[in-house]
Amino acid sequence: MHLKIAAAAEAILVLIKSRPEAPSKTGIAAIIARALRMPDVSVRKHTVEWERLRAEMTAADAKLRAAAGSFTAAVEAAEDEAGEIQDRLHACAERILREPVRSPADLLLVGEACYWLLFAEPAGLMAPEADTRLAANATRTTAALLRGVRDLGLQASQPWQSRCKSADVQ
Repeated sequence: MHLKIAAAAEAILVLIKSRPEAPSKTGIAAIIARALRMPDVSVRKHTVEWERLRAEMTAADAKLRAAAGSFTAAVEAAEDEAGEIQDRLHACAERILREPVRSPADLLLVGEACYWLLFAEPAGLMAPEADTRLAANATRTTAALLRGVRDLGLQASQPWQSRCKSADVQ
């Protein structure tokens, strides 16, 4: 039993101990746990990879800016590195869109992946192929984002729905 819930249950038990129909400590803890149930906020499985790749991309962009204006092997190497990181970011974003949303942090990550696929990769909105890329990805990314909003909303409403059902029974 979670320590905070156990402490709250103990306090409630002490408060109502004098009444013969008082519920058990375990019963009170179960009631509190149901009342406090929150969506899973564990770290989404692709979050660490996404953050690492974003940091690598930032470093690669800094190398490109530092070498700007010259046509050297260093520029070519930096461009190759940035391209390889972009490919890995794109693949990670695709994996993120396939995962279910269980928390607000998950929804934020899906939003970041959608933004990457629509606007940031590889040349953004100014690229000649931007309209084609937007048309190809907009429906899929919007659908993933809206599924996440729906799933998160359903999770948030479930404790309320179960409380309403139990109130109807009594």
